[in-house]
Amino acid sequence: MYQAMYSKAKAENIHSLKLYVEEENESAQKAYVKLGMANTKEEMLEIDFALSPARELHFEKVCAGISNISEYSFRQLRKEDLVDLNLDDFISILDETRDKSKMQEGLKKCAEDINMAEISVLTHNEKVIGILSAFYEYHDWINSIIYWANDLRIKCESQKEQKELTAQQSFHAI
Repeated sequence: MYQAMYSKAKAENIHSLKLYVEEENESAQKAYVKLGMANTKEEMLEIDFALSPARELHFEKVCAGISNISEYSFRQLRKEDLVDLNLDDFISILDETRDKSKMQEGLKKCAEDINMAEISVLTHNEKVIGILSAFYEYHDWINSIIYWANDLRIKCESQKEQKELTAQQSFHAI
């Protein structure tokens, strides 16, 4: 199965294969390393709705300064959004090392085929100010669906603002 997945990814010019493995599952980690995978030392954060169903997000505490919430909308990316979209104006909250030209190509592909990934945009007065790329994944061991945030980009109005966000790399900077 791994060979089939690897071959499919190579044939479709996929950037990388990622695999989730529990930190204490050393035997699985060794097997995956033998197959050619490497530990990326990435950390994962989550909100577990099954274990903490009453947990609420207090958006207003994170995004102080939003005066009129009705001016904002969160919706799926449309092809017309790409016309004036320049990723140089955006900063990645999750990973600023990503190639912006490849991301722009990826957004175009996803806008053309909505089955590739879920790309959502945050708009303010119909102008895109945020981009979220995500995907769903079914996990049989918990019999549940996980929503993975792959990249989150926020528009910066100036290079100064972009540098400040890069330095802080957190949501409270929004």
